[in-house]
Amino acid sequence: MSRAAPPTAGVASVGPAVPESVDHLGPFVAAGVLDGADVHFAATLATLDGPGLPAPPPEVVLAAALAVRAPRHGSVCVDLDDVAGAARASVEEAHPDPDDDRPAVAALAWPRPDRWVAALAASPLVRDVGRASLDLDGRRPLVLDGRSLYLARHHALEQLLAREVRRRATGAPAVDSGTPTLDLDGADVVSELFAAAHDAGGVDRDQLAAARAGVDGRFVVIVGGPGTGKTTTVARLLAAVAVTDPTRTVALAAPTGKAAARLTEALRGAVAALADGLPPETSAALDALEATTIHRLLGRAGTPWGHGPDRRLPHDLVVVDEASMVSLALMAQLMAAVRDDARIVLVGDPDQLASVEAGTVLADLVAPEATAVAGAVRPLRNVHRQDEGSAILDLAAAVRDGATDEVLAVLRAGGDVTWINPSVEPGAVESVADDVVAVARAVVTAARAGDVDTALSELGSTRVLCAHRRGPAGVEGWNRRVEDALRALGLVGWSEWYAGRPVMVTENDPLNGVHNGDVGVAVREDDGYAAWFPRGGDALRIDSVRLDRVVTQWSMSIHKSQGSEFDHVVVVLPPAPARILTRELLYTAVTRARRRLTVVASEAAVRAAVDRPVARSSGLVRRLADNLSGGWRLRDVRAP
Repeated sequence: MSRAAPPTAGVASVGPAVPESVDHLGPFVAAGVLDGADVHFAATLATLDGPGLPAPPPEVVLAAALAVRAPRHGSVCVDLDDVAGAARASVEEAHPDPDDDRPAVAALAWPRPDRWVAALAASPLVRDVGRASLDLDGRRPLVLDGRSLYLARHHALEQLLAREVRRRATGAPAVDSGTPTLDLDGADVVSELFAAAHDAGGVDRDQLAAARAGVDGRFVVIVGGPGTGKTTTVARLLAAVAVTDPTRTVALAAPTGKAAARLTEALRGAVAALADGLPPETSAALDALEATTIHRLLGRAGTPWGHGPDRRLPHDLVVVDEASMVSLALMAQLMAAVRDDARIVLVGDPDQLASVEAGTVLADLVAPEATAVAGAVRPLRNVHRQDEGSAILDLAAAVRDGATDEVLAVLRAGGDVTWINPSVEPGAVESVADDVVAVARAVVTAARAGDVDTALSELGSTRVLCAHRRGPAGVEGWNRRVEDALRALGLVGWSEWYAGRPVMVTENDPLNGVHNGDVGVAVREDDGYAAWFPRGGDALRIDSVRLDRVVTQWSMSIHKSQGSEFDHVVVVLPPAPARILTRELLYTAVTRARRRLTVVASEAAVRAAVDRPVARSSGLVRRLADNLSGGWRLRDVRAP
């Protein structure tokens, strides 16, 4: 790669200043591919060889900057064969509006892949897995594994996770020194629990097989879409464990506080349905289970982890819900912390949005190519929530499969799915807004009357889900639209707090018992306002003065909606070609609806979403298909 001239003054203003030592990165900054952190890392690396030694080749410096960039965009590594394509997609997502001053990503001076690989393999800054021995001294910040480039830490984490998963999924049961063996034969118990609780449709054989696997296996992955009975399966699995040996300890965890709270609530409902078939003490023990976040389970208080390979978790069984949201780093830490003789059950929907951090762990685990763990995967395929023939189910399946024409056919067919195409029916959007405002009016009316239950029920009945936060089609635009309508009706004023205000918590608040993403409703009291949050059959009351991390939420982002469900969902997509439109985004939005779904989107936007699955670079699938040798322990991981 030849050293390019620095960008012009006008173009350079688009991004941060680029040090002279790495001025060839300037066009990549101007195009939006790299930012200040990437450039700083690359500039630092360029000085590591010491005085009098030649600077790293430009190809290596660029690759280093891209390796830092990759995790911010969800990738574990850089695929050197498709760097330009991946960069173009992420830049277009971050900058959906064309910018005349922004150079085209495809026109940048990208090195040829073969030359790139050769330069990296020859660099003293890079450990080439194919040539060098394992480098545990942490002095090489980059790792070249085939045609993928990693930061050393992410390469180590991926190796660790793959080794732990393979060992637990395929190896014979192992016993940690000083700990008893968990020996549960719950097959008969599980069958009895399913037989006692089955409906007219009979026992779901997928659920039965998954529950049995969770009782008997050391590592099990239970996957399925909404309504397939994941929570029901876990409840019966836990009941079988409790009946077989009530002394065994269980941990329930989820990646977020909101997901943990919903897991606790959902499990209690599922256990209540089993109550007649369980001993009273078993029901009481299951009802007492409280889910927590994975971070809290692992004892994360500041920088160090409380639990890891040298201090294992004490639990005999660990169940993790919403596993699609768990990053590579967090899953590796968790797997390293679970005792060798303990069981771990991952539960989730691999087709939903992945973690906001690097990795697509759940999707990688269930990939067909991950043959080493195929026996541990238990899919749930039968949907029990919606009526058979539901258009919502048909639409979700078509989106998941990437069947664009089928998606459009379902949208046009109607039923419990309504399609509003703004480019064809611009006035129909106002009709949808009127329906949303009618729900908001009911919320405010109930809250003004002090009827908390009705206010919460109305608030949870309908929700607008947006892809963007800003703009008229975003969360902020729809919030303004609803509040302006309520103000025109004389129901709210201009103050931040008002009766019926829906408030969403933006940060975990353990002191008040609420979590990031929790949504409650404000009610006027004699001395001010209080926010009430749903908690199963009850509601949690918090004085408004104690809530300083909340926002008004008549609508919410699709990302924030993950793990939630509503009777009626209104999905609002931005115009194409916004790169935020992905198959996983649309699938997640569609599957939030229980009974009714309204999609406000142009045909071009729908096509753009269905045709574009999320692309993240990861080597985990390959590691779960190939034989491994060696590997790093978690304690050997060092930040570059």
